[in-house]
Amino acid sequence: MPKRKIHESVTKLLLGQSYTHVDEIIDFPVKFLGPSHRKLFHTLPESFLLGLLMSGEIRGGLAGLLHVLTDNIDSNTRKEINKLFNNRGDRNCRKKRQKRRKKNQ
Repeated sequence: MPKRKIHESVTKLLLGQSYTHVDEIIDFPVKFLGPSHRKLFHTLPESFLLGLLMSGEIRGGLAGLLHVLTDNIDSNTRKEINKLFNNRGDRNCRKKRQKRRKKNQ
């Protein structure tokens, strides 16, 4: 999960101001659900409605959408990086194995 400053920077860059109160309400379930807090308020329709209700303007709804999209980008990037590092040794072993097989044939 990206830090609050990243959410604020993204919304400020794209919408002209940060919507900290929207970010806080979307991440509110972290207090009682911990790392699995994304089960609540982290779908695009829910985040848009929460942002709209909290700010009273369309840009607040867009800030909610940006919050969820930023979370998803961050999660997917971390997964891909982990895959690269975790599979790195396997690829090297696989390549060596393939070279040995070619030599033996």
